[in-house]
Amino acid sequence: MKRRFITGICCSVLLLASCNKNEAPIGSQNDLPSSLNAQGEPYSPQIFIGKGADAEFSRFANKLPGFGGMYIDPDGTPVIYVKNPGRDARLLQELHGQVQRISAHRERTKGNKPVKKQPQNYVLKKANYDYRDLASAKIKLRDLLSDSRLTGIDIREDLNMVELLVRSEADIPGVQEAAKRLSLPDRMIHVTTRPPQQYTRTLRDRANPNYPLVGGLQTAGNLTCTMGFNATIEKDGVSKYGMITASHCSDNSIGVVTGTRFVQPLNYGFYDTIGYETVDPATFPCAKSAKCRYSDSIFIEYQPNLITNPSALAAPTSLSNSSSFNLNIYEDSFYFIQTAGEIEYYGDTLYKIGRTSGMQAGTITRTCVDSTPVDGVVYLCQMEANAYNAEGDSGGPVFSVNRDNTINLLGLTSGRPGIIPSLIYHPWYQIADDFYREGYGLYF
Repeated sequence: MKRRFITGICCSVLLLASCNKNEAPIGSQNDLPSSLNAQGEPYSPQIFIGKGADAEFSRFANKLPGFGGMYIDPDGTPVIYVKNPGRDARLLQELHGQVQRISAHRERTKGNKPVKKQPQNYVLKKANYDYRDLASAKIKLRDLLSDSRLTGIDIREDLNMVELLVRSEADIPGVQEAAKRLSLPDRMIHVTTRPPQQYTRTLRDRANPNYPLVGGLQTAGNLTCTMGFNATIEKDGVSKYGMITASHCSDNSIGVVTGTRFVQPLNYGFYDTIGYETVDPATFPCAKSAKCRYSDSIFIEYQPNLITNPSALAAPTSLSNSSSFNLNIYEDSFYFIQTAGEIEYYGDTLYKIGRTSGMQAGTITRTCVDSTPVDGVVYLCQMEANAYNAEGDSGGPVFSVNRDNTINLLGLTSGRPGIIPSLIYHPWYQIADDFYREGYGLYF
């Protein structure tokens, strides 16, 4: 079967239909950062502006100075920050083209019923800062990630500010003072509380010949988690078939291959073994006293002769909510992944599947958080959403639904901020970058 890489960021489609066995490529090996620069020294963090919307907005501001970012308001309308609204005709003309392109993806559906109208216009707001200023400030602030009071850094597109996340209100003055020492404008920095990330660790039936191994089902390594998706990795002409799930579901040795045995649904005996951890991408230096990863992800190589369904995810019979978890799934229908990686924006709608809380819906609340979780590894450019998330959901798939009722794979569930039952997930392009740093092509 011929495979081809899609360069840059790919679009994703999932269909609730019969099995599609074509393997669609994911990601690109172009322009991937290395842990060392040309002189063999640790790389400068300046190259890590972020991925997804952060990278897109930075490129746009380089082309058209004065652009300050964009977000989607609750009725689906793009809201755009501009330093001089109405003065720069070229900027406004380019913005109109940008919005028209983005708007083609903005109408979302739930089943066949639209839940957002496709916006025909956009709203302009006056920006205090060019997006490049915000991106540069975020990079400077990464040196504070070793401060135990800090739990994350993000660019808040809805505020035209950089946001510092701290453990408690008592930590706010001290962190504000630390930020001042970096010679950043006070008005640029927004400080708010968010607990540190916690991992979440029960679709729980055993897979069998009538229901194969697919993403969204329960699995267990060191912890009870959720299967992300079936995938093939390839290096030096050698292919391996297995699944992608969260790295912390093995034994919390992030970046170290320990060969953890994974079972499904739980460890009732050796015959429940489905595979072993064979790839856990290494960490790398990215900021002062910090080791970093792009994603909380590992590859589990399947045992021979397992019955699987390539590209498939379990399809819950209905949405869950914070008080009622529906874990029932269709026995003869699946969601199918065709491609992955569409950029999502603040305010966009998404869905996640987990073995504990089922399929939950929410909207994106942070788009590129550099966050220090409990294991001490800084995860670069995580996404956050207000979708309900519970222990056991880690590793599960996160996706969005487009106006034509197709689905775009966004990434994998990693955890939640403290005890708050919301979602922290790692975008697809971050997962792909981690594997490409190890020399692997990644397909599903």
